[in-house]
Order: sequence, then C-alpha cells, then structure tokens
Amino acid sequence: MAIGTGSAVENFDAQSLAITTSASIADGGFSSTAMATAITNSENCMVAAAVFQGTFAANPSGVVNLYARKLNVQSANSENTPDGNNTGGYVGSFPLDAGQTAQVVAIEIPLQNIGASQQYEFYISNDGVASLNSGATVHVTPKAVVPKA
Repeated sequence: MAIGTGSAVENFDAQSLAITTSASIADGGFSSTAMATAITNSENCMVAAAVFQGTFAANPSGVVNLYARKLNVQSANSENTPDGNNTGGYVGSFPLDAGQTAQVVAIEIPLQNIGASQQYEFYISNDGVASLNSGATVHVTPKAVVPKA
C-alpha cells in the first residue's frame, strides 16, 4: 500500500523509560516518586504511546491506571503527586489480560502541555486486584501527525 505525499502520518520521538517499579505495588497502591524518571516533551507533542510491562503475583482482573504529573507549571512549582487522594493527571488505563500474570499493554495517551518542552513524571496505580511485582516498567513515546514528504 503506497501512502501519497502530503498524507497524514505519525512521526515518533525517542522512547523514554518513565517508570521502573523498585518494589511491589499492592492492589489499590500507587508507584512512588522514587520510581519515576522525568521526561521532557521537547517536540511539544500532544499525544504519546505508552507501554506497560509487568508481572503480577497472580492473574489480575482489572486495569493499571496511568497518571502524568506536570513539572514546573508555575516557575519551579509542579502539580501534586498522584495518590489515593489525588487522581488528577489521569491519562489512561492499561487493560489487563485476566488469564496471564505477565502483561505487555500499549495505549495512546494525551500530553497536556502548559509550556514549551513540558516535563512530566508518570505514575501508575494498580487496580488489577493481584499484587504487581517489582520490576514493572512504563515507556512513553511522544508522537505527532505530520504530512508525508
């Protein structure tokens, strides 16, 4: 299939490791700031691909939710860290396969930029019923729709 010049195609920025869990996360629990790596949206993309990879202690039966915390939104002040009382910054859910403990799930998420080269920290909450083992990761790849050359 040939795509004509000027047609809309996706252009991908570099994939970045946004989260590595250094401890297990119980059902209803959140990842911590220590598990997050700041990502800079240097191309000011409005959407991104997000990939969750992790293993649960038993077959899960729900979702893993993803949150984006915007950094330096007013000078050096950042949004509050997502937790059980603050679910602002929710950007999407990774649906889990109830028949497998090991999961790899990709979704598309919005990136809400407050300024140029917005920085983010990403967090997950485990709503999968089973405990999420340490070593789970989330990778984020900003992307944009551009005309094909």
